[in-house]
Amino acid sequence: MLLLVAAVAWLVTAGRAGTMVGMTGTMGLSLPGFVGMWGLMMSAMMLPSVAPVASMYQRSVRSYRALRLAGFTGGYLLAWAGAGIPAFLLTALVARLVSDHPGWATAVAVVVFASCGVYQLTPLKTRCLKHCRSPLSLLLHYGPIGVGCGMCAPASTTARTALAAAGR
Repeated sequence: MLLLVAAVAWLVTAGRAGTMVGMTGTMGLSLPGFVGMWGLMMSAMMLPSVAPVASMYQRSVRSYRALRLAGFTGGYLLAWAGAGIPAFLLTALVARLVSDHPGWATAVAVVVFASCGVYQLTPLKTRCLKHCRSPLSLLLHYGPIGVGCGMCAPASTTARTALAAAGR
């Protein structure tokens, strides 16, 4: 039954995608709308990586349990929503630049992707991932709000921002 529902959902999505017009940049959203959408999107994408930490944290909390778990969840959502502010500003800037010079869109995308690829090989990326690979290390190093997680993923988020701004 689940596969049938998924197949129908996929067919509906594929049918609607053919009639959709591509959106560039901030998708016509204001800063609050973009940050809300960005925060939810990034939180959902990063959830599998934070789930072990959240699970360990919720098992270790004894006092003020509801308040501390709400703080953990709120901090996680706020950290990713906060990352949406520079993403919005960067996207708006790049979209404005490439709208005046459409040929720049490809050049900007190439530079961003090359930079992101180089970042993947840097000691900073390795250092950040060292803390993220162990739930206990992540919790002890970054605390229960997970602000540091954004350093492991700026390359992918920057690449997504560049693609959105370039209208690709």
